[in-house]
Amino acid sequence: MKCPFCGADLNTSYCVGNIVKINNTLDHDNGYENQIGVISKVEEDYCYIVAFDKRVNCYYACGFEPDEFRVIGTNIKELYHAYKRWK
Repeated sequence: MKCPFCGADLNTSYCVGNIVKINNTLDHDNGYENQIGVISKVEEDYCYIVAFDKRVNCYYACGFEPDEFRVIGTNIKELYHAYKRWK
């Protein structure tokens, strides 16, 4: 089954909007270490994640391999819909 938003294979946990935690140690872009982010694009086995870059003190999208982060919960759209119901 494919994600209707990004076309990613839903048999994996990588879909646009998924909330992720970036690993504590990275071989590249170490400003993103240990940050929470949101997947913004999925390509094969590579994900672009919007997260806070501590080196430049702002949010950017950066590409990560699946072993450099883990999905920590639900999709951001689900959280937004829950917020609207609770409001």
